[in-house]
Amino acid sequence: MQSNNLTKDELVILYIMLKFKNIKMSKLPINKLLYECELNSVDNYGKRITNFKFIHYKKGPYNKNLDDVIKKFALYNNIEDKDNYKIKDEYINYQINLDYDTKKIIDESLDKWVDRCSKGYMVLGSLLNEVYMTPPLLDTPYNEEIDLMKYGKNSGISKVLIHSNELKKIKNRANNHKKELMDIINGKY
Repeated sequence: MQSNNLTKDELVILYIMLKFKNIKMSKLPINKLLYECELNSVDNYGKRITNFKFIHYKKGPYNKNLDDVIKKFALYNNIEDKDNYKIKDEYINYQINLDYDTKKIIDESLDKWVDRCSKGYMVLGSLLNEVYMTPPLLDTPYNEEIDLMKYGKNSGISKVLIHSNELKKIKNRANNHKKELMDIINGKY
């Protein structure tokens, strides 16, 4: 099947989905994986690869329009298990006509995730850490659109500012000192 009846944005999503066709996935990781690709593209090439707009959502960067695109290419296992899908048979061998640069950007961004999913499922915790702890998400107020292009080429936006393990250590240290602070406030020192 040829890809001439799909938009570039749809082709990008299908390309991402096909990279993970043997991995148990849902629409949440697809959102985060596309966002990771966009971060890499802006940081290293100074351009976006799609027209999807992300908002700072309660689960990190999110685009609701991706849900419809994913549904176009996916079958869900059953009603109760809406998030786990498999790619429809007619798209498994789809010839995806994306330009070399776009494929290169996606591959650069996602090959490490394909490697990390060797057990057949997405390592969602690591993926969430990478997209949550980046400047665009941290700089954007909740429920507002994330403007990736304001950062531009060589801005470092694809770099993780703090890893989840380090954040846990900081939170634990803060919790340990909270009791001491409360004792001081309550006049016990």
